[in-house]
Amino acid sequence: MSKTPPSPSLRVTCVQTDAPCAPHDLTALLDDAATRRPADLYLLPELCTVPYLSTAEVLRARAETVDGPTASALCRWTAAHDAVVLAGLVERGEHGLHNSVLVVDAGRVRGLYRKRHLTRYEKGLFLPGTENGLFQIRGHLVGIMVCFDLWFPETGRNLLRRGARLFCAPAAFGGPQTARLAALRALENLTPLAYATGRVQKKPGTWKPPSGAAARSTPLMAASWPRPRNM
Repeated sequence: MSKTPPSPSLRVTCVQTDAPCAPHDLTALLDDAATRRPADLYLLPELCTVPYLSTAEVLRARAETVDGPTASALCRWTAAHDAVVLAGLVERGEHGLHNSVLVVDAGRVRGLYRKRHLTRYEKGLFLPGTENGLFQIRGHLVGIMVCFDLWFPETGRNLLRRGARLFCAPAAFGGPQTARLAALRALENLTPLAYATGRVQKKPGTWKPPSGAAARSTPLMAASWPRPRNM
């Protein structure tokens, strides 16, 4: 259990990084983020342990279970820092691979969200999840939408109706369209949204976000998130 009691605010830092990241790379990034922008919750990108445009063979080779090396490294890191980390990885499930997000809090895996809305590329590689991702994090209900999930407004509405007061959106590559949709999901639901994306450049001149630890946000999200009082 977390040693920190629930508070009326939740500090969020988003970590932009180029995939793939081995466990020691992720913890080094988190060390840098914790030094530069200390937070309660650190958001890593979608599939941050593999190149996004990977073959099925590469994904199978790099897939992990929920108690694999990435989860173990994040458990150690969050226990040492009394923090929460959301991290995307290729999960090896019972029936196949999933594009998943681990919820690791103070030394334990507290939850797992499997991306529901898969792109055409992803449908040939992953099985979709069946439930929207809503998790209790440090006394706050946090909804998770992974990249292409943001293209479906009913996902945000469902999470909001179920009590979400913060959205977290890890992404790998959605171009400027997905970044704009992240802002739209925040605005239409009057709910702050944290957005962390990896960097993929398909050809020279295409869009890419910055790398390194940074607080990325929509207009309604700040590094320190207060619980809305009128919702």
